[in-house]
Amino acid sequence: MSSTFKSLGLTKWICKLCDEMGYTSPTTIQSSTIPSILSGNDVIGGAETGSGKTAAFALPIVQTLSKDPYGIYCLVLTPTHELAFQIADQFKVFGSQMGIRVAVIVGGLDMMEQALVLETKPHIVVATPGRLADHLRSTTTCSLKKIKYLVCDEADRLITGSSLIKPISEILDYLPKNRQNLFFTATICDELLELKNLSDKNRKDKELKIFTSTKQKIVKNENGDLTATEMVYQIPKTLSQQYVFLPRHIRDCYLVELLQQLKDSTSESRSIMIFTFSCEKCQLISKFLNNLSYNNTPLNSLMNQRERIASLRKFKSGKVKILVATDVASRGLDIPLIDIVINHNIPSSPINYIHRIGRTGRAERYGRAISLISQYDINKVQKIEEKIEKKMELFDIDEKDVLQLLGKVTKAKRAAKMELEENQKYKSRKRKKEEMKNKILKKYRTVNKKKKERKNHTKKN
Repeated sequence: MSSTFKSLGLTKWICKLCDEMGYTSPTTIQSSTIPSILSGNDVIGGAETGSGKTAAFALPIVQTLSKDPYGIYCLVLTPTHELAFQIADQFKVFGSQMGIRVAVIVGGLDMMEQALVLETKPHIVVATPGRLADHLRSTTTCSLKKIKYLVCDEADRLITGSSLIKPISEILDYLPKNRQNLFFTATICDELLELKNLSDKNRKDKELKIFTSTKQKIVKNENGDLTATEMVYQIPKTLSQQYVFLPRHIRDCYLVELLQQLKDSTSESRSIMIFTFSCEKCQLISKFLNNLSYNNTPLNSLMNQRERIASLRKFKSGKVKILVATDVASRGLDIPLIDIVINHNIPSSPINYIHRIGRTGRAERYGRAISLISQYDINKVQKIEEKIEKKMELFDIDEKDVLQLLGKVTKAKRAAKMELEENQKYKSRKRKKEEMKNKILKKYRTVNKKKKERKNHTKKN
């Protein structure tokens, strides 16, 4: 593997930028993929979260863009809002010297404002598939016909998520056939490998290069087709996995007692992520914990984009030490090192469990994952332990201490529910206004489109 950014084919000013940002040497995935991207090949890159995947595609794209800057040059698709903003921020940093213009197109933000931004033809568009497809359906001013690069980050989630397949198919119809396709993911799946046929058909002069820096292997099956072996997940030795056994109906009381014990056990302020199974539960837990003076911030898809960005910033800056989140935070996001992960519920999928606890115990630091389980979760725990080939240890909590909290926690939850109901009514009224504005925008665009068509028809005649 190459040991310097220069040897990968990156220009002097890009190498200097990497040095200024503290990138002393390329990671494995960067060394593998950057030369192939610069050579014009389609690429599938598999690497774990935190391995520098974004820089692996952003650096060569910024370099080629600097030679012929136009918009829209590159489209990046990603499954989540937070990841879209994270990628956009990195592009802005890498392209700061050339005045790069980056647009983020995701749900939850004003569609009219986004449409105006798209009309300015930014160099890079980072989008979630659903919202971008909405724009393409409702306007003729946003053209993707000159796109040089299509990047799919967290590609396995994009092409295997049933709700995303339809908008992605629509988007592909608007893209040029000779584009360069770059797929980056933590897990290479067979659906990704099938894209080899798409690559060969559309760009016969270039081949699809596949790289993986994980324990996963790409092999040929008996039919000669490429297939991915099952992902091998390695749990760091520095990561302690524990469980709290509890009656299901007082789970939240156990959570509060657990947080108190963790707080009392050290003088240091620890960063904690609490994973929940639904957006509603995430909101409720966050509210009642704040009512009990456990300062925290939530992260889930019920929040609008500004709220989600603000929430992440609070946690990443250390203003709050507890993040209550759904599985949206388990993969892809650039979240600082976490001391403790708490599973308020145990996920049904062992893979989801592994992604969650993977937020802690990184870079050979000590980490701790604690799962709250009831008698109804035993089968899930057994499947997880079979997958990770390790038994969880018991974290013992005295039920007498928990029951003393019952009245206080019940009162805090009741107040939280009332507050959430009031907020829901307000948001419902606000959403209706937003829908009305979007209807007017759609009607305006339709009228303009018809005028344009009549004008073109008159010119031809």
